[in-house]
Amino acid sequence: MGLLDRFTDTEKSEEKEFKKEIKKVHKSILDILPIEDICEDGFFQTSYGYMNIYQIGTKDVYSLNEDEIYKHISDFSNLLRQYKDDFKIVCMQFPVNTTDQQNNLFDKLDTTESDIYKGYLENKIRELQFLEEYRYDKEFYIFLYAKDNKSKYDKEQLLFRLSSDSIKINKIELDKKLKILFKLNNQNSKIKGLFSKLK
Repeated sequence: MGLLDRFTDTEKSEEKEFKKEIKKVHKSILDILPIEDICEDGFFQTSYGYMNIYQIGTKDVYSLNEDEIYKHISDFSNLLRQYKDDFKIVCMQFPVNTTDQQNNLFDKLDTTESDIYKGYLENKIRELQFLEEYRYDKEFYIFLYAKDNKSKYDKEQLLFRLSSDSIKINKIELDKKLKILFKLNNQNSKIKGLFSKLK
């Protein structure tokens, strides 16, 4: 076997390896994301079992006194001790949504005849538009994971039993869950119009 034959054999084997590697590459985002379906109860069916998203109620921690701060820390520690399974806490920032307030002011602006009142309403609308443009709300979500149908209800019930005034856990609408997942998987996307009707 000559040197040229060895070289072409090596090239052919490298080409075969390269083709195998290309076949391993994911063709679609659906090959990567674990979510397969949405159940009727609002849970997401995944390749590893089930998942659901809940919102954690927020409050102004700077307005709490020392006893309230210790109670919040104690309640959160209790949740971490009692809930032994996997979960994830995610923090996201969303633009402030003032759509309802603006619509209400626009309705009043259309019906009023007083020039002074019109000027006042126009100023209020501009303030709300400024808030929507430059202010953000920080929201916290807890992701719950379960392996089977029975354990997802048990885990959800345990999570709600551990919920307290300090750490208030609330169910959220499917529409909002989908938008949260969209934002998590498209982090550079603009979310001003996307979250216009979440609250």
